[in-house]
Amino acid sequence: MTAPTSILRAPFGWPTLELQPGVPSPLPARAAPPPAGCEGWLRFTTSIDDREEKRVSVRLLASGRDLGDIDILHAHSLEPFQLRLSAADFAAAAREGVALTLTRGTTPLWILASDLPPGAAPLEPGIVTDIAGAPLPRFFDLLGSLASAQTFGWMEGCVLDGLHDLHVSTRDARWRRALDEHLALFITPDHQLIYEDPRGRPSDNVIYGIEGTLSFAVLAKIAPDHPLLALVLDFFRRTLNADGTFRIQECNTAEGSYTIAYPLAVLAQARADRALASLSANVLRIRRESLRRPEGLWLRHHADDTRSFRSWARGVAWYLLGLGRSLEHLAGLTPIDDLADEFRQAAAWAREWQRPDGLWSCFLDDPATLADTSGSAGIAAALARGANAGLLDTSHRDAAQRCWKGLLPHLTSDGFLGGAAQSNRGGEALQRGPYRVLSPMGMGLMGQLAATLRIDV
Repeated sequence: MTAPTSILRAPFGWPTLELQPGVPSPLPARAAPPPAGCEGWLRFTTSIDDREEKRVSVRLLASGRDLGDIDILHAHSLEPFQLRLSAADFAAAAREGVALTLTRGTTPLWILASDLPPGAAPLEPGIVTDIAGAPLPRFFDLLGSLASAQTFGWMEGCVLDGLHDLHVSTRDARWRRALDEHLALFITPDHQLIYEDPRGRPSDNVIYGIEGTLSFAVLAKIAPDHPLLALVLDFFRRTLNADGTFRIQECNTAEGSYTIAYPLAVLAQARADRALASLSANVLRIRRESLRRPEGLWLRHHADDTRSFRSWARGVAWYLLGLGRSLEHLAGLTPIDDLADEFRQAAAWAREWQRPDGLWSCFLDDPATLADTSGSAGIAAALARGANAGLLDTSHRDAAQRCWKGLLPHLTSDGFLGGAAQSNRGGEALQRGPYRVLSPMGMGLMGQLAATLRIDV
């Protein structure tokens, strides 16, 4: 089964498994037993966006013994979840198999099934053995495979930027192959765009919204004459006024610095188009005026002049990445001195909130909140990239190096990045709480950081 309903669609036609409330779904035992004393994880990956608070219980298939519960809070598509297993529980799960039962939630939970394409196999449901040794090489292996695929738009855009940056910095063909494999998930040989929006609704050959345009930045870099770029240009022209404001009023967001201004800047440079460059710069200026205030950097400025999510780590990352990356492409096409000053000031402000462990709290100005590895990786990537481009001084690269070291303990033994704040669906309460997840999107941001720091891959 590849699509759960006529309204929603699982990505890429990959097989799915339905977890019905109260109905056990078996996962078979391993064909070969693991080594004695081996620990590991029970892991599965959501296939369809789910905005409920759900819980999945994990029990041994033969004996029925309870192994634990996994809380699934506001999950997005292609998000791995896991339960830690002791050596005894891991051996029993490998021997007996396990059953997954949805014990909290009113609607089914859809997860990816087995028999995924080889590069996506780490997303299949089952038990995963702890692997000895440093996980960093396995992180790069996962990032450079289909296991890091995300929904098209801002999430996949973070991954595509990471893959492209690594190819540029290393000239290793494996990163270009990975980039092409990712794009082929969404773009057919005859240039059709096939994907689902963040809620799982088919959005073929349309732009679902302003967060859905980030992935086109990399497409414009590697194929500046691609026919699909006309689609995104038409969307921008229908959505934006020349001064960077929206034609139909909606809130200004920090995401727009990265998902709107940056793709516009890439397109402007590729076409030597001063009007597009001016539009990109104005999108940044609107956000400078509406989001960065004396009390902090806000994620959203609403139509009623209220603001929300002050100094949220991923919002800071979007703001800085959008500014820094856009400036690299706008030079010589439109005046940007004021924006370069803003980048320096915002970067210096962010640096002041860096924690002793090198990361940033989920809300920078609230050290009581746990770190967010995804936002931290994005902030650090922006700082290092700005230093490399000469937009920031070298102390910002030092701060990025400290963040890199702080991220490494959050890698699972097989290379996934943990410690990320959940996708922003549950309001500030969820973001301020202790709930953290594995994040392929965050891996893309960490890949961007690795490229800027010239980490040995």
